[in-house]
Amino acid sequence: ICQVSSCMLFYCMSRSLVNSVETCLITAILALWPWEGQKDKSVGSPIPLCWLLTACVLIRPTSILMFLPLICRSLYTLHDNAAREE
Repeated sequence: ICQVSSCMLFYCMSRSLVNSVETCLITAILALWPWEGQKDKSVGSPIPLCWLLTACVLIRPTSILMFLPLICRSLYTLHDNAAREE
């Protein structure tokens, strides 16, 4: 009974669940990310990507550090493409 009611057990179980959910979210985000050399340009709406990214950051705020280089590169590419069109 002591082993089942241990506080450490609840801490470890919830931590494993959060880590698994975060890994699934990161995998989904990277699958939906509009990569530069991608042949299929029908990425669709960026709204699901934003929702998944927001959920991932809400679960673990430090996960934004993984996506900052991708976001900065995308913003730079977007700005560069807009400057070329002018």
